[in-house]
Amino acid sequence: MTRPTCQCGCGKPVRADSRFRPGHSQFGRAGELAPNWKGGEGRDNLHLTAYAPDNPRARRAAAGHSHVPVHILMAEKALGRFLPRGVVAWFLDGDRGNPAPGNFVICPDKAYRWLLERRKLALVATGDVHSVRCYKCGRWALPGEQNEGRTGHGKGICRRKKSRE
Repeated sequence: MTRPTCQCGCGKPVRADSRFRPGHSQFGRAGELAPNWKGGEGRDNLHLTAYAPDNPRARRAAAGHSHVPVHILMAEKALGRFLPRGVVAWFLDGDRGNPAPGNFVICPDKAYRWLLERRKLALVATGDVHSVRCYKCGRWALPGEQNEGRTGHGKGICRRKKSRE
């Protein structure tokens, strides 16, 4: 008498009371074919994601589960090609779960992204994107005003302690 084989198609033997080997019942049933398919939309820790198995940035948590953040797909669609490695997104309102077309900027690297963040903070605090913040006392000043007076903002000789908020 022949032993029954796994019905996933692998041909390996199974117990007489089973149709599949452990873990083989979902074999080949990824994406839209999976029984728990939810339309391809999801959310990782930070971003809204969409099912995109052919994208090189796809996060492969398990076989057949390939999701990409929605803002990356929108940027690639606008650009007409895949984004290169090292490119990062900066969200204007700080909410990574809001992939509205006007809410994010695609930056060539992390350094440019931090430059934009620093300029946004300076603009909100002083109304001028060129303002810099003293790392000792936390006051904002324009670059030409930093070394004037007794405090010496920006050169590390500021005597003021940062006030605890």
